[in-house]
Parts: sequence; structure tokens; C-alpha cells
Amino acid sequence: MNRDFVLQVNTFNQNFRPLTELNTIVVWYSNNGWGNIFGSLIMYGIGHIHSKILFRYQIIFLLLGCVTVVVGMIR
Repeated sequence: MNRDFVLQVNTFNQNFRPLTELNTIVVWYSNNGWGNIFGSLIMYGIGHIHSKILFRYQIIFLLLGCVTVVVGMIR
């Protein structure tokens, strides 16, 4: 989250009430925390995959790289 986020939310919600803007910011900040919690749990689980070819950190980096490429191709 950066400092420009409030400006972005304000621009997005310019036709809504200030309470809606506050709710949008609260939801975004809470989702940031939930993303960290669940992302850490998923990476912890993936880090326990045993492979004779790749180290554990290489599996994580390859998985995240593949997700990045797929999301980039979708957008």
C-alpha cells in the first residue's frame, strides 16, 4: 500500500458518499493482511515439497514466476 492509494480510492469513489470511501479503504487494508496470512501459509506448504532435482526455494520461485507469466498474459 502506498500513499497514493487514498487518492486512487477517492478518484474511483468520487460519486459516492465519504463513508463508502472509508469502507473501501478498510476493505483494501484488511485484504492486504489476509493476503499475507494465506500467502505465507501456501508458501510454507509448498516449501515442504521434496525434490531430488530442485531445492525448495527454487520450486517456490518457479511457481511464483509461472503465476506472474500467466497473470501477465491474461491482462
